[in-house]
Amino acid sequence: MHWTFGTFLWSTLVVFFWVAVIWMFIAIFADILRRDMSGWAKAGWIVLIVLLPFLGMLIYVITVSATGPYAITLTMTATTAKQHSVTVLWGGPDQPDLKARILTVLIGRGAAHYDLSAPAAPAFS
Repeated sequence: MHWTFGTFLWSTLVVFFWVAVIWMFIAIFADILRRDMSGWAKAGWIVLIVLLPFLGMLIYVITVSATGPYAITLTMTATTAKQHSVTVLWGGPDQPDLKARILTVLIGRGAAHYDLSAPAAPAFS
């Protein structure tokens, strides 16, 4: 095959495209397995992405979104029947030491939800 500059550029573009698709497939697959959803929902997403990769990845990227870097939520699930699940709205990455100290004090109150997004006025219910 005779390689011209145009052929080289076109081949580089094609290789880049396929590497990007494979990278997206692996990243979305890992995100599906990490996400807190039912097993059937995970299986459905994986089947969609395997059978229709381009359409499935596009649909997943459009439908699954994060609300932003200041909406970090932690969920601690119960491991025994005597425990209950706890949800912590952490907020943004600012003042993590203060938030951790506040959560340490509040966690003993037995609430199901803690809001530490504004550490000056924490809330729980």
